Amino acid sequence: MKSKLLSILSLLLVAVTQGAWALNGSGTLSNPYLITSVDDWNALASQTSYGAGKYYRLMDDISVTTPLNRNAVFKGTFDGNGHTITLTHTTTEKYDGLFPYIENLTVKNLHVAGTITTSNECAGGISGYSTGNCYIQNCRVSVTINSTFEGDAWHSGFVATVKGTGNVLFISNCSFDGVFNGSSSYRWGGFIGWADDFSRGNIANSYFRPSGLTIALKDEKKSHPFMTVSGQCSFAKCLYSFYYAGGRASAGAGALCLRAESERHRSWRQRKP
Repeated sequence: MKSKLLSILSLLLVAVTQGAWALNGSGTLSNPYLITSVDDWNALASQTSYGAGKYYRLMDDISVTTPLNRNAVFKGTFDGNGHTITLTHTTTEKYDGLFPYIENLTVKNLHVAGTITTSNECAGGISGYSTGNCYIQNCRVSVTINSTFEGDAWHSGFVATVKGTGNVLFISNCSFDGVFNGSSSYRWGGFIGWADDFSRGNIANSYFRPSGLTIALKDEKKSHPFMTVSGQCSFAKCLYSFYYAGGRASAGAGALCLRAESERHRSWRQRKP
């Protein structure tokens, strides 16, 4: 009887610990975990770890207030399947975004919308921190980032920070049409906020076209339509076009650094990094 009771308790414990994984699918390429509702997203967000090599597919548009667990690194492949996740989120944490920490992750076919309001550094529409080799493909970000951080913020439309020896973040066929707000926040990157000297960004066939820019500008604190000038980054067939302070910066191919002429002159200026 005692043995039977222990077995029942063990089964209940397994059910409790795995209950958050009550998603359809098995996480394989042919049978990915399916996210069909906010409840499914919250179940995913509650996990304390994410196994490598798992597959996830979004099955409908959802609006959420919770990113994935920032204490767990998200890995695998997330297929947005042409759908939208709208994130409305206020944070005081460094390295924040829909997937706060990512490693060897592929994100594809996803539209991210909503608003991230932060008082800290390194917020990204998709992720705050990338390590390993990550791929973002065929994605659109329409997120508004509202920042009250004072100083070098390194916020980004897509991924705020890339770190680690030999690690590369690949972004291709993507666009940003969200908003950057932060009158005391410097050093914004359209797609990548900052990469250390040992990692690299690779951006191709992508378009930076923000709906609004209200950010802090100084000659020595540059912002960039693709990636701020740190670490190493390559660009191919990338375009930008936007308005700032009533003046329109002309569209350009390749990576041109944008900065203010002076504190008194708030319009953007094009300059090679």
